[in-house]
Order: sequence, then C-alpha cells, then structure tokens
Amino acid sequence: AGRYRIGNVPPGAYELVVRHIGYELTKVPFQIITPGTFQHDSQLTRRILTLSATDVIGSGEEAIRPGSKKWKGSLEKFKALFIGESFNGKRCKLLNPDVLTFFVDEASEVFRATTDSLLHIENRAFGYRLHLVLNAFQSIGEEEFVEFSIVPLFERLTPRTSQQANDWARNRRRSYNGSLKHFLSSLAQ
Repeated sequence: AGRYRIGNVPPGAYELVVRHIGYELTKVPFQIITPGTFQHDSQLTRRILTLSATDVIGSGEEAIRPGSKKWKGSLEKFKALFIGESFNGKRCKLLNPDVLTFFVDEASEVFRATTDSLLHIENRAFGYRLHLVLNAFQSIGEEEFVEFSIVPLFERLTPRTSQQANDWARNRRRSYNGSLKHFLSSLAQ
C-alpha cells in the first residue's frame, strides 16, 4: 500500500506499470489531455512464489544460480546478448547482476534469463540509468537468435561537467539517427 505522485507530466499517452515482488505486474494505459492530476488506484493480484532447494525442470534444462561455477560465464553471455559489445554497450554497467538466474538446455540450445526483481543498468554513453522489468529473455541456437520482453523506465543521470552533458547529447543523437525509431518517425511525418 502506498501513495505516489508524479508531477509535471506533459500531455500525451502513457502506460503506468505497477509491480511489486510477490504480485503480478499491472499495466494501466492512460492519456493526459491537459496538465493536471491523474488518479488511479491499483489492486495487485498476489503471485505465489515457491522457493525450494531442488529445482525440477523438464527437458534437460539446467538452472544456473548466483554463486554457482557456471553463473559468471552465463552472466557474461547475457550481457553480450542483451546489452551488446559495441562501444556504447561497453559503457553500460549492470548494477545488480546477482538477481538473475539463468537456464540452459544444451539439447535444444536454449539460454534463458529470469528475475523477480527490477534490473538496473547504468548507461554512461548516453547518461541514463535504466530500471527494467524483464518479462522474458532467451537466445536460441548457434546463431543466437535473441528475443526479449521488457518494460523500461529511463532516469537521466546528472552530468558532472558541461562537456559530459554535450557528449551524452551527441551520443544520443548519433544513436537515434538511422535507428528504426527514427525511420518510423520519419514515415509518420
């Protein structure tokens, strides 16, 4: 239970995401026409989490938990596939990797990552901290076809210098120009 207020929200279409450990994720789409107050009371549905010392997993899937011998290698694979290995990707830091559990099925070549917590990633190339709900993540096969579903929240970092602010703005523009979002925005105009 709690009360939350988010001020200075400009007019537009939004989606409010409410999540708490032990409860199902709730999404509420809404639109603000004129600046003002939007009120919504959410009723969360309890999600039963059963934890035990033994995992029963079908089809040869192996659970790789933090602290196990294979976990660090799985974490590096996840970061390479999810964050990437580009110049910008290398400037990102996963702040809470220990919340991830990985699953590997050698026979079907499936690699999955799960968590019941938010993932926090700091992007020092663009000046953002991301808070992500990871709904699903998996890679399949030697070609490592990757699919994932996330709900992101972007938080702008405070630049230490005006040069850093300019660098972040330049990097954001470079990344946006030529992107799919840029292309689709161009078509809509």
